[in-house]
Amino acid sequence: LHLERVARLARILALELAREGPYASDVNDEFVDALVQAAPMHDIGKVGIPDDILTKPGALTDEEFQIMKTHTDIGRRVLSRALDSARPVPLLQTCIDIVHCHHERWDGRGYPRRIVGEEIPLAARVIALVDAYDAIRSQRRYKDAKSHEQAVEIISSEAGHHFDPALVEAFLRCHEQFDEIRTLHADKLDSPVTITM
Repeated sequence: LHLERVARLARILALELAREGPYASDVNDEFVDALVQAAPMHDIGKVGIPDDILTKPGALTDEEFQIMKTHTDIGRRVLSRALDSARPVPLLQTCIDIVHCHHERWDGRGYPRRIVGEEIPLAARVIALVDAYDAIRSQRRYKDAKSHEQAVEIISSEAGHHFDPALVEAFLRCHEQFDEIRTLHADKLDSPVTITM
């Protein structure tokens, strides 16, 4: 469900970007379609991460986190093998941009390349925000889920740091739709348990 939610949330945010703001002229139907199709690929590089790290119930050690961070380069390498410069496929390039750069930060403190601001592909900046929203709202083995209101507060506080400020502004205009998607497509772990006698 996480991958489906990320794709749905990416569409909502992209359509809001197309409606107004500095990226309105950059976000056309082709961009939105490619973004939505590519979004579920964002963590494909995790196929190269050992299961004991992926399934660890607690916080990762520094060494384990360094290994986890390599999933962005693993994914880029896997997908780049399909690139053909003689016959470029825009969707594949969008997938590579997202896979490689969705953990970069607006302030340059992300990974793997520590690129800054608009050096980060727009599609990757969108996925960074929607993936973070879904992660904040999701229960994991090592953390409890937070409320929609808490997620909005966290994302707002990261404008200009983790996230592109223009994307945060767009998110704040459409965040109720994020909550609707998250509620409609909740993980079973996230749903309250009802016990009947």
